[in-house]
Amino acid sequence: MVIELSSDKLQRLKELPNIARCEEFPGGNTIAYPPKPMQEEKPPVDKESRQANGDSPRPVELYTLRPQCLPEKGSTTEVSVSHVDSPVHFFIHYKNNWETIDTLSSKLNDFFQAQSNKNDLLPTVEEGTFCCAQFTEDDSWYRARITESYTKGDTPLAQVIYVDFGNHEPLSASRLRLLRKEHAELPMMAVLCALDGAVPSSGDKWRHCLSGEI
Repeated sequence: MVIELSSDKLQRLKELPNIARCEEFPGGNTIAYPPKPMQEEKPPVDKESRQANGDSPRPVELYTLRPQCLPEKGSTTEVSVSHVDSPVHFFIHYKNNWETIDTLSSKLNDFFQAQSNKNDLLPTVEEGTFCCAQFTEDDSWYRARITESYTKGDTPLAQVIYVDFGNHEPLSASRLRLLRKEHAELPMMAVLCALDGAVPSSGDKWRHCLSGEI
């Protein structure tokens, strides 16, 4: 639409704050351009701060455990056998770690038996994650590592190995908890061993062994 304005009104029009710019053309014609419509600014969405149910998760730190240092080659040390799968796959404890293992177990159970720490669930069940797991035989808590994750129906499950002892079992995700920093300071207490030159006496597989047989 074209509107003829006096020079005085045209000057006032140019000075209005809602005029983006003016263009003058030969013949005394001037076009005044209004600004573009303002778009409503939307707050940025932090994708990592939302879960499927809409809740915002708290920050989670995952810790790893280092392996136990091995004695020097040719030296001797007193040990105890903590778990046996076969003569070529079993775990030991160094004698000088026995008291440390008992103290660690007490600290873990005191911490996770407390009512305030019963909701310290793992955010996800992923292979390779270090965590704390509740052993089915005594319902006590031990440090563990997830070696396999899978689902049965709608229930997330995990195969775990107890890294301070060497035994393993399948568990539901409800029996897993986050590994806290104060519980990750010590290395894994169980040391994997194998008997040099051991072979099965019959067949190509080892039968299940007890620690007393080695």
